[in-house]
Amino acid sequence: MRKIAFWLPRACMEPAGGFKVIFEYANRLAKDGFSVEIIYPMIHYGAGYDWKHAVMYRLIFLWRLILKTYRPTKWFHVEKSIQQKWVWKLENYQLKESAVIVASAIETAYSLQNYQSKFLEDKFYFIQGFENWSFTDEQVIQSYHFPIK
Repeated sequence: MRKIAFWLPRACMEPAGGFKVIFEYANRLAKDGFSVEIIYPMIHYGAGYDWKHAVMYRLIFLWRLILKTYRPTKWFHVEKSIQQKWVWKLENYQLKESAVIVASAIETAYSLQNYQSKFLEDKFYFIQGFENWSFTDEQVIQSYHFPIK
């Protein structure tokens, strides 16, 4: 069975259109027999924090990990066969079997561009729009040229 891991840019407790699209694809692929994972990070690419924020974010990370509040359970049904994982950073995600990874936002593409694993079969960038609200136009365009399909 082929494994597909979707990398999201953050936890998803509230409705968001781009997340919904990824969840729809994940559900359909799971129903078609694929093994699917959705990975949510606490910290996104390039984030830096002072020590006070670092401590606070670690506490939030543990809280969400224990209570599983990073999932979209209040607004979207994700198939039970889909594994949803909460990680500190996407770069910390560890593949344990052959898989393809799908970046779903510019932050995730930046994380995926240099990600390596002996189990990584391929990388894809699911572009849903010109995401320049956290990155410059030049950085967005640069992300389109990463070694990702």
